[in-house]
Amino acid sequence: MNLYIFSLDELYQMNTVSVASLLGGGANSTGSSIARRLALKTSVNVVLACNIPNSKDSPMLEAAAERKLMEKLRTLGYITRPASQNTSIKLVPNFNEWSHLLEACVMRHVFSQSSSFSSSFTSFQVLDFPGGKVSFNADMRFLSESQDERISCYRVLDDYGHIISGSSFRQINKEVAVKIYQEMVTLQTMDTIFYEAQRQGRISFYLTSIGEEAINIASAAALTIDDIVLPQYREPGVLLWRGFTLQEFANHNFGNKSEDYGKGRQMPIHYGCNRLNYFTLPQAVGVAYSLKMDKKNACVITYFGDGGTSEGDFHAALNFAAVLEALLFSSVLNNGWAISTPTTEQFRSDGAVIKGQAYGIRSIRVDGNDALAVYSAVHAAFMKWQSVNVGLF
Repeated sequence: MNLYIFSLDELYQMNTVSVASLLGGGANSTGSSIARRLALKTSVNVVLACNIPNSKDSPMLEAAAERKLMEKLRTLGYITRPASQNTSIKLVPNFNEWSHLLEACVMRHVFSQSSSFSSSFTSFQVLDFPGGKVSFNADMRFLSESQDERISCYRVLDDYGHIISGSSFRQINKEVAVKIYQEMVTLQTMDTIFYEAQRQGRISFYLTSIGEEAINIASAAALTIDDIVLPQYREPGVLLWRGFTLQEFANHNFGNKSEDYGKGRQMPIHYGCNRLNYFTLPQAVGVAYSLKMDKKNACVITYFGDGGTSEGDFHAALNFAAVLEALLFSSVLNNGWAISTPTTEQFRSDGAVIKGQAYGIRSIRVDGNDALAVYSAVHAAFMKWQSVNVGLF
């Protein structure tokens, strides 16, 4: 069985006998009638048809062939208005390749202005590569090591706190806005007290969240209490938003054995609270995948710095999350340094955001000092997750 590819122009211009002779049959060849009917039903620039010998089974074979072709065209969204484009007739000797060729035809218009089969055959062959079909190209082209234009940073507020004209963001009510502001101020005050206590030797270790208050509070405000948080050590604001009291923070940092949830065994600022779904653990993707397996309407959000993206387990985790479509939001806090190592000595890529795209994960760069932008981005990510069930980076 052979497969033939026609442009609509050619089918309109040919008479039945011409089409039938090309198909290797007589004027009543069933293959020619398939081609004619498809030409009238579809809006693609090319039409595929196979030659089916006349026999008692011809009507059944003809209907099956036409149905398969139409299903493929409908799947690709190319129904139902004829279009025209000059092109040559091509003969493809392998019927099993028709679906790949059809997709190549309608998506890339590879037959446009082709003049010979030998010169254009490789241009519409496709490789069923893992992750999707890949077309062949006779031109040797290397991917650039960097994009011509860097990925922009999403923000809603300007440097003076005014909403930028034309900004797209999630509206919040006055009560939520005031609470976000109050918790940000509380977090700064708490940081000052504990940091000074550490400098005085009263507690052994402490790191502040200065400059990351908006990331902490606004991202927490956009999530629900059922969503699981797997932080590093600069996200106490998430706990603060969820109801962790100042006394509970003190119990942990001072190692009050009778009051601390960790019985004083964990080093300061590595908080954990079961009732608030907040755990200092590195297995974010595994937790997210378990939620998916249990069919729970909750997601996982994890926080880490730009230095974390230079670790091997980060790349393994992203690939794991993408392939298994785990319900994970990964928030990379890029302040330009990993302890004492600047990002210029860590990677050459366009920051961390481009790494999400490399693994097939939706990504966005957000101004971490803009509470409205952070809230809007996390909320939008949550809504997208509910609609498509894939993680965001």
